[in-house]
Amino acid sequence: MSNIISYEQFDCCPVCGSKHYTIGSEHKEMLQMLPMKAQDIAQQDIVKFTPALCENCGLSFNLEGLSNHSRGIIYKNYQFLKPSTGVGAANYVTFINEVRKHLKSKDDAVIEIGGYDGYLLRELSKDGYHDLTLIDPSVQTDDDDTALQNIVSINGFFPSDDPVYKSRHANKEVQGSCIEHNVLRRYKVVAAKDVLQMIDDPLGFIKGMNDIMELGGIAVLTSVPLHTMHSLQCVHLGINAYTYIAQQCGFTLIDTYKRPENGYVVYVLRKDVDLIEDADKAQEFAKIPQRSAEDFQKEQQLQRELIKTNGQFGQKAAAYLKSVVKPYVEQGQEIVIYGTGFYSFCILDTLNLDMSKTKLTLVNSSQEQDGFLFMLPSRETIAVHYAKRELSNRHIHLLILGIMSPLFKAEIESFLKEINCSCDQIIYLPDHDA
Repeated sequence: MSNIISYEQFDCCPVCGSKHYTIGSEHKEMLQMLPMKAQDIAQQDIVKFTPALCENCGLSFNLEGLSNHSRGIIYKNYQFLKPSTGVGAANYVTFINEVRKHLKSKDDAVIEIGGYDGYLLRELSKDGYHDLTLIDPSVQTDDDDTALQNIVSINGFFPSDDPVYKSRHANKEVQGSCIEHNVLRRYKVVAAKDVLQMIDDPLGFIKGMNDIMELGGIAVLTSVPLHTMHSLQCVHLGINAYTYIAQQCGFTLIDTYKRPENGYVVYVLRKDVDLIEDADKAQEFAKIPQRSAEDFQKEQQLQRELIKTNGQFGQKAAAYLKSVVKPYVEQGQEIVIYGTGFYSFCILDTLNLDMSKTKLTLVNSSQEQDGFLFMLPSRETIAVHYAKRELSNRHIHLLILGIMSPLFKAEIESFLKEINCSCDQIIYLPDHDA
């Protein structure tokens, strides 16, 4: 994979064009979030990027990061999770429930952007909703789920391949007004989970959402916090960036929250101005800040600290992790890490273990991935073990949970009791990341 990795440098914010920014710490992580078969390990690699925080609009972008050319090649081989198979489905519950809150009729039109296998829409279809559209450049709905009968799947990019977008722009006059005849019905709710940060033009993306939605319609979006940014992301967003983009695109940010069980933040936007039909009003709307200067600066200070962390957790948790692990390494005792994703990679990167002197065991809950390879920060690889087979009826000295979700933590603790596995010490880093 390294032969196709190339980087680009940027010197201004891609949203507002400002060159007034704060530079963060260099980040390093594995490219793919899952362990891989030995024959596929060439698709894995270690990548780096350096974020910066725009002091004008609050967006974080990469001063140096993956080029769009590399990103496009990587997407073709990327192993996305398919929640319709149960993998990661629990993490969708908050997102799905937020969408449900804004649907008043079974006839309401909903579009999911970047939904991959359409898990959100499958769940809505089971609820009786039938005007459902999925758009994604890599749609994966090749199964016999009856819920798919109510879903129109578009294998393409948003907004250019969306039929409502194409219909409205085909009827737009030179002056910018819109002929309403023969324009397709607009969507009541637009949903996009962890998509906006993957777009190199987030402003154009949200303007495209405005074009396809009915006035008063709701957009439900999610993004991960800045300290969990990833190399494939083009940008990283917090509440300041979301508010600025909403303001420029005819939306009002009406709610934002994060549940303890989720790794993402939910952002809810309401369309208050139509950019095509009322361009003058849209210009005036864009001039009115939706946050006070004091609130903006308070949030900026928090975000400045987050971009300076170089991993999935903060300095306090990193210091605690090192202090606990050190005596186990010095005594040559086994260290077990439960989890084989970005979080575990960050743990290993923080520990910087000498693998010639460390007895390290990686486990996860997937029997299918038993024997797959996990790439370490040194680019060495280590085999992954099926936790039930590896840990049953054992006592281990140190278990590190390479996860962020408290729900998953509770599941693992219950699972360890079921398989009669005891531990001298279990580390769950979110407890030490305050």
